[in-house]
Amino acid sequence: MAPARMVQARIGACVYGAGDPKKGADGSVYDCAPQPEHHRIDVTSGIADGEAGALLQDFFRARR
Repeated sequence: MAPARMVQARIGACVYGAGDPKKGADGSVYDCAPQPEHHRIDVTSGIADGEAGALLQDFFRARR
């Protein structure tokens, strides 16, 4: 779900494992969650970061 849609839907929290500093959201390129004029979303990142990153790498390696 795109960050702007999360704000519009009034999602209370976003929890994710591996971030993407080049194309990711919530703390990187498209970071609309902390803007004070919007609904606030609690963001927790890095949950099992190594394992989540490995899963993503394996998934995209298999797709190529």
